[in-house]
Amino acid sequence: MKYVIKKADIALGIFLAVLCAVVCWYVYSSGSSGSYAAVTVNGQAYGTYSLAEDQEIDIDSEYGHNRLTVSGGRILMTEASCPDGYCLNQHKKNGGMKDSNQTIVCLPNRVAVSILTGEKTERERGQSDGIYSDSDAVAGAAGGGPEEGGERDAEKR
Repeated sequence: MKYVIKKADIALGIFLAVLCAVVCWYVYSSGSSGSYAAVTVNGQAYGTYSLAEDQEIDIDSEYGHNRLTVSGGRILMTEASCPDGYCLNQHKKNGGMKDSNQTIVCLPNRVAVSILTGEKTERERGQSDGIYSDSDAVAGAAGGGPEEGGERDAEKR
């Protein structure tokens, strides 16, 4: 038996293709503009930096050197000691990242940069090396820390 493609099949295919394109566009562009950049080195908080203030941030660790440049509300990796330099091209076309759904990662140097939205909390203002968000509850950092049986306390045992 021979299958014949009907007009309804073509219309359904076009509809599904358009629907997929719209969903992909929405997911890609749904990040909101952020106020702060959170930097981690080897999974540990390194610092939180305002995107409102133009600045250069040097990150020196046992894994290598990176430099971030904040300009015009965007952040970009401008220098890295890693061998491949892949991190230097992330978001370069856009002049840097500014949305909460974007990240810059330098795997050899173990540096990750992500965007935080909203105001800093009192806790964040009091601790220059801490980054606290809703996701920290999963990691064991929210509401506790080392003195309350957090992740660092487990390492001492």
